[in-house]
Amino acid sequence: AQCVLESCCAVPLANAARCALAGMWLAKLERRRMSGSGQWSGCALALLVSGLLSLGGQAAGEVGQKMRRSCAAEYQTRLADFSEVSGAQLAGKPAIEIGDTEETWFAKRFSVAEAQLQDCWSIGGRYWEIDFRSQDYIKSLRLRGNRCPAFGGLTCEEWWKEFDARWNVFPKEVNSGVCVPANCTASHIRTSVFSQYVARVLRMDFELPPPTREEFETREMTHWSKYRLDFVIAGVNSCGTTSLYTNLAKNPDIDFTVAEAHKEDGNFFLNNRVLPYVDDVSAFNSIWHLSGRPEPKLRGLDHPEFFRSLRIREALSRVTDLKVVLIVCDPLSRFEKIFWLYYYCRPGAEVWAAPTTPDGEPLCWPSMAGALEPEAEPLLERWAFGETLRFVRASFGPRLHLVHQDALRERPAETFAHLAEFLGAAPFAEETSFRRANSAPGARTNVCGNETLVRALQHSLADEYAAIEEAFEAAGEQVPDSVLQRRTRCERPDELRAPGSGPEPATWHL
Repeated sequence: AQCVLESCCAVPLANAARCALAGMWLAKLERRRMSGSGQWSGCALALLVSGLLSLGGQAAGEVGQKMRRSCAAEYQTRLADFSEVSGAQLAGKPAIEIGDTEETWFAKRFSVAEAQLQDCWSIGGRYWEIDFRSQDYIKSLRLRGNRCPAFGGLTCEEWWKEFDARWNVFPKEVNSGVCVPANCTASHIRTSVFSQYVARVLRMDFELPPPTREEFETREMTHWSKYRLDFVIAGVNSCGTTSLYTNLAKNPDIDFTVAEAHKEDGNFFLNNRVLPYVDDVSAFNSIWHLSGRPEPKLRGLDHPEFFRSLRIREALSRVTDLKVVLIVCDPLSRFEKIFWLYYYCRPGAEVWAAPTTPDGEPLCWPSMAGALEPEAEPLLERWAFGETLRFVRASFGPRLHLVHQDALRERPAETFAHLAEFLGAAPFAEETSFRRANSAPGARTNVCGNETLVRALQHSLADEYAAIEEAFEAAGEQVPDSVLQRRTRCERPDELRAPGSGPEPATWHL
């Protein structure tokens, strides 16, 4: 680095070391001249500091070069070991193969990726995701006019033909995991490691030029068990998840990742991957510290849509000792609320979930009977939770606590006391009152006045009723009477009163 302080000392110096020495020499002279006052002139101090910073920059650059050479050398020496635990597909977008279901596809992809990650760690490596735009790279490679390496006596035209044949094993967009030595950085992987890895995959005895930053990205991966999380409220949406969230937050031992009332945390939706990124996990684990909140005894997270995502269910099942709170409710009453919110023809309907006409206009139905029409058949499938409940029960076993909405309504003290005990939290204070959240009272749709329609819809939702019964039986608990008798909100007059026409069941007291 050039150290020239033209505004102070017109003494151009060739390098940082000489600059620092000159600063100390000049300071020494000036201290003598100033009769040992101990004060440095601005010129001497600036010269010294500038020189030391420049010298430090040179040293850092030399260290970086040594690290890069060390990373590349160790990778080359142990190329077979590192390559053997590389190549897992990390994107969470299903590409279902013949004979696979979406569930088995996710289970396989998670298992392969976490096995490679653990094997990589066991040999002293770190596991990184690479995103490589192979088509852009090949185009730029040809444009850069790279010469044809000597390869088996082939002509240049033959070499490119052979190279293209081998290169076709790569998709246009490569997304996979790669294991590298622990001392490698993201920059080292792009400039030194990736070319060696590609040469091995393509069985070439030479290395290609490194890809540019525009053609290549990499981020370090880790395991789901690194998340510091004690429990989640994972659904079922429209059954009372917000009531659980707002009332559990009143316990002194419990705090949620998102502190504001009625807020959901979509952290696990951020990246569609079967392994998490190191920086994402680090940021998540630092939420309380960064927000200035005291660290709670129990760290909770709420999102009612977790149970609907196969990828997130697989991810959560791998978080160490994570407990899951799942609230269920009458399937017909739940679907009626969803239909009223998104598909019922009324002013103010939330149309984001509604199907659309060929012209892009949202569809709506003037009656719940529309849910039984052929064009509306996907609506029941979209919001079904029967198979999901079975998966969560099988994955979490004793770590799952099932709550029926009736228990919040009929036995709040007992219900929340059991929840606190299950989570390992202190009992709620005696004066605690519990608020009901996101209630939508009133007749809403026409279903409660049509007994035939009620029975027809319950028949369509039979699997969800069966899944709830199975879940309570598997937990060794009594199946709620309302489930066995298929009672709906239509049989609760206080629920059907229009808002403002009478007292609303908004608060439950201990």
